[in-house]
Amino acid sequence: MKSTPRKKVPISIKREARRLYEAGMHMVDIALELKLNINTLYKYSSKEKWERGRLADLLYIKEHELLTKEVALVRTKKLSEYRSLTDGIVVMGKNIQISTLKQGLSLKENIAFANHVKAIQTSYALDKELYSILTPIEEIEMQLKNVELEEAKERLEKEAGKGGTVNLDY
Repeated sequence: MKSTPRKKVPISIKREARRLYEAGMHMVDIALELKLNINTLYKYSSKEKWERGRLADLLYIKEHELLTKEVALVRTKKLSEYRSLTDGIVVMGKNIQISTLKQGLSLKENIAFANHVKAIQTSYALDKELYSILTPIEEIEMQLKNVELEEAKERLEKEAGKGGTVNLDY
């Protein structure tokens, strides 16, 4: 009885798998995308000593930089919205004080003002969590993390500096 010959994986697919792996993609995802047996990929990666590393780290750093810039813009927009709401509450409070001096403030007006303040406080608490609006201590921690990432970026550039510079732009 003759055994069926093994199917050989084309070199172009091997190269593509290696490129994806070195770019940071997981083996399972590569196997699904290229429709290969995962054990075949493990065998190739072991045999050819594929290394996942520098490119994946560079991509992560660049992605982090872009996300940080986008989040910072959204955060500053939200902060300015809450500053204007707070200014509105202060004006509203002053108007209520003035009208209270002139005439007694009704119970409905007091309740409406209190509810308005509570609604803004609740909304701010939710947005603080959602948009990562940070306290000064939290900002310092975030800056320390950014410094660590910058140091990692410099190390990677020095490692790649033997043959040229690393371009982090897409």
